[in-house]
Amino acid sequence: MSQFEYIMVLISIVLGLGITHLLAGVGSLVYRLSGQGPRVRLYWGHLTWVAFVFCYQIGFWWWEFSWAEENTWGLLLYFFLILYATALFLLCEVLFPRRADEVTDFEAYFMAVRKWFYGLILAVTAIDVAESILKGPDYMERLGWMYWSLIISLVVISVTGMLRDGRRLHGGLALVAFIFQFVQLLTTYPLLN
Repeated sequence: MSQFEYIMVLISIVLGLGITHLLAGVGSLVYRLSGQGPRVRLYWGHLTWVAFVFCYQIGFWWWEFSWAEENTWGLLLYFFLILYATALFLLCEVLFPRRADEVTDFEAYFMAVRKWFYGLILAVTAIDVAESILKGPDYMERLGWMYWSLIISLVVISVTGMLRDGRRLHGGLALVAFIFQFVQLLTTYPLLN
């Protein structure tokens, strides 16, 4: 087993827990919508953020392969990458709380936790920029303008989301973030090498 494979085990577990939590949340919604549990009112903005975080986590797994060439691993770098995975996990927890079956209106729920959610998006964005810098100048150059467009848009979206109310606004912010994230993943990271 290489150092990279060893290092990625715990990070993969944390990431897997987040993805599992999101999928279980969506599964619970399907169960409830089929009339088998308490009634629930969905909010398309919340569901779009769920799709965004799911894609972000898949992208995180994909682009972490760029660490495979690292020959010397230090404990601080390891903690840093675990912090990144943990922040992504917390996004999943905020989107679907442990007692999500008690949430009857996901629009009201999202509005109640939105400052925490957008604060975590800001934290994840800052961690991502720091991680990209740690990967070196060649990696930074390869990211290109699309990466910086995503970073700037996520900062603007997060600050706007924390300061402003509105169902349409938050749904629109989620949609813009999802589109930027998806396009950036497809254009910046199409191959593992």
